[in-house]
Amino acid sequence: MVNRGLAIAGSKSPQFRLIKALSEVFRRDCDYDIFWVAFRLVDKDKTPIFPADLRELELVVGIYKDEGRIRWQVPDSIRDRIKSLSRK
Repeated sequence: MVNRGLAIAGSKSPQFRLIKALSEVFRRDCDYDIFWVAFRLVDKDKTPIFPADLRELELVVGIYKDEGRIRWQVPDSIRDRIKSLSRK
C-alpha cells in the first residue's frame, strides 16, 4: 500500500537526456514534453527518505489543472541501495 502521508519532492534532471540509454530513438510528437525527475534516497545526514519496508511507490505529477499518477513495485536492489547509502 502506498503511504499517502509521505510526499517527496523531486528535482528536474534534464542532463538525463544526454544518457544514450535514456535518449529518444525517434523524433517525438511535440504535443507533449518529456522531463526527467530524480529523487534522493537519503537526506544530507544520510537518513533514509523512504521507509525501510517500502514496497510500492506512487508518482503524482500535476501540470496546470491536470494530474497523472503511476505506481510501481520497488525492487530489492533499491532498498539495498538505500541501506548502503544510509549511515550505519
